[in-house]
Amino acid sequence: MAILPEDRNIIKDSVSARFVPQTRLSSLTEVKINQFNYWRNLMDPIAKIDTSIPPEEGFTLDFRGYNLNSILIADVTSDPFSFVRSDTHIRNGLSDYWHILLTCSGCLVSESSGTILRSPAGSLQVTSMSVPFTGRFNRTRGLFIFLRRDLFASQSLALDAAHHTHLNGTIAELLKSFLRSLGSYLPTLEIEEVPAVEKSLLALLNATFRPTEGTIAEADETLSATRLGVAKAFIKSNLRTPDLGIGMLCRELGISRRKLYYLFEPDGGVASYIRRQRLIACRDAIRNTTEHKFISTIAYSYGFTDYSRFGKHFLAEFGYRPSEAKSAQDHAQVPDSAGAQNLADWLTRGPTR
Repeated sequence: MAILPEDRNIIKDSVSARFVPQTRLSSLTEVKINQFNYWRNLMDPIAKIDTSIPPEEGFTLDFRGYNLNSILIADVTSDPFSFVRSDTHIRNGLSDYWHILLTCSGCLVSESSGTILRSPAGSLQVTSMSVPFTGRFNRTRGLFIFLRRDLFASQSLALDAAHHTHLNGTIAELLKSFLRSLGSYLPTLEIEEVPAVEKSLLALLNATFRPTEGTIAEADETLSATRLGVAKAFIKSNLRTPDLGIGMLCRELGISRRKLYYLFEPDGGVASYIRRQRLIACRDAIRNTTEHKFISTIAYSYGFTDYSRFGKHFLAEFGYRPSEAKSAQDHAQVPDSAGAQNLADWLTRGPTR
């Protein structure tokens, strides 16, 4: 049984309440004539967008992003705009995500592989970011659930097969109800409540995307994306292995170096991806207050034998030093890294596990 957000105790201690950090992006920080360009620049790494609204009339965009550990959620309200996510965007990165859109108001009309889909208010649409698609939003508010492949490997074939379709049925209706309620409570969701909400949402997603023979047969179009998800899951399971690298991945996954390089090109290469995942693992271990280990010991266990170089990589990745992360965690706060410069940046920084 899913735990809906309204089931929690809504009486809060206003002094001690600690809310989930919110990534807030708004076009209202710009003068009217620059408001759509603000949104265009935020979207540029993900899709090319356009609007028929004259620049002098302004453009309303409100984006609120939340990190619920294994899931990213974005509550987005915007004026009408059209978009194109092309093969070029896919090659440039972020093809290892799906998103599920609950249209709260307004409508999306989209096209992918020659199929046109209309998603009015109340619909739940699945989209694979590894497949080209185009579309147009009218004045719309939508709740986007972003799922990364390496964290949802067991549902990957079913999610790929569901690309550019609506979710229907009893479980889908439960998922819609949960998301509507969650969307109302996200701004005041406390950090300590995240595990219960995450668990409930994962249970609904697992029930929705139970693989079948039919869904597996329809997933051929995104086999490369699936292989990438398998490779990334293998890397995350072997971060402490000293020999983790290109040679090991090719042997264990049975793919050529050329194919491996191609798969990881959007992530800056295999070595870059492995280093970043090891840095994330180190950061999480430093934050773990139940383990009182030296930071240098943690770094060494994940393959960073040069502590000075580790510190430089850590600072470049997160915007703060390893020692600052530990100190802040001791006070029940974790310093935010530099604010997201665009939506690709926001997606790249999370999920946190």
